[in-house]
Amino acid sequence: KYVREEKVFYCPNGIPDLQGERRNEIIESKKGVPELLFLSHLIVSKGVLELVGACVLLKERGEFFHCTIAGGDAELAQHELVNIVMEKQLSDRISVIGPRHGDDKIKLLTNSDIFVHPTFNDCLPLVLLEAMQFTLPVVSTFEGAIPDVVEDGVTGFLVPQKDPNTLADKLEILIKDPNLRQRMGEAGRVKYEREFTLEKFENRMIEILKEAASQ
Repeated sequence: KYVREEKVFYCPNGIPDLQGERRNEIIESKKGVPELLFLSHLIVSKGVLELVGACVLLKERGEFFHCTIAGGDAELAQHELVNIVMEKQLSDRISVIGPRHGDDKIKLLTNSDIFVHPTFNDCLPLVLLEAMQFTLPVVSTFEGAIPDVVEDGVTGFLVPQKDPNTLADKLEILIKDPNLRQRMGEAGRVKYEREFTLEKFENRMIEILKEAASQ
């Protein structure tokens, strides 16, 4: 509406490689019950209630898993979400732990198996890049630039927004198949290194500024 399309430049974000900095540290074993991770402020549009709904379905199907929901209070407070989890009889499957930062966040990412972000109001969530750099398969939605980050069927799965049933279906596939989790997680790490490092972001920004200045 205001600028000709040929004068619009796109520069995807990049983030520092926290996983690479911690690559040689001893981590806990990932053997056992698959660990799902949701890491965001407790905002309804991030899909946290859809995730709870999917966990209800997974438990009804007899799947064994554990889901950690980490994030600070927003539209939902931690105690409100805990109450919802209790009402759904999911206290044995979901832990709501509040915000995590720094080393605590790194430990969460390191010791998880599947990253879940069923958002329905986002652009390019940096938390998806963090999950990919920690070799986690990502289950997210067809929202904003997410399809440019998460390759459906390659680095994870994309599902329709506000659809706990399909979300549960895709999570069930990953819960049952550790080899697929590993393949998708490794593909995500490769894509992060290829497209979303801080160095890639800086180089793209320099190229865009040079091109824009030459016009």
